[in-house]
Amino acid sequence: MSASVIVRRERPVDRDDIRRVHDAAFPTTLESGLLDALRADPGWLPRLSLVALVDGAVVGLLGEPDYYRRFGFVTGHELGVLSPDPSWGAYFQARRLSEDAPVGAFRYAEPFNRLD
Repeated sequence: MSASVIVRRERPVDRDDIRRVHDAAFPTTLESGLLDALRADPGWLPRLSLVALVDGAVVGLLGEPDYYRRFGFVTGHELGVLSPDPSWGAYFQARRLSEDAPVGAFRYAEPFNRLD
């Protein structure tokens, strides 16, 4: 029997678990440090920061385009959202949340510009 996945908004109590998931998923702590910087940035949108839970525990990250298509995501290009790097192709995905969603060149939040 498979466990159910619950998706909800991130809570401050989740932050240590989120860091552990990121640190386990990536070869360096760059991603978890980036997430800390993004949370401190004025552009942070906490209502869009979600966690997936299985049996009450924060679980891993998924990055395959086919996984996200199940939830209505398509390539950004299909929605008129252009990635910073065209080689990202199918990995740069978006989902329209409203009819008046912005289109054009996508730009990452300022903390991304400080990555080494």
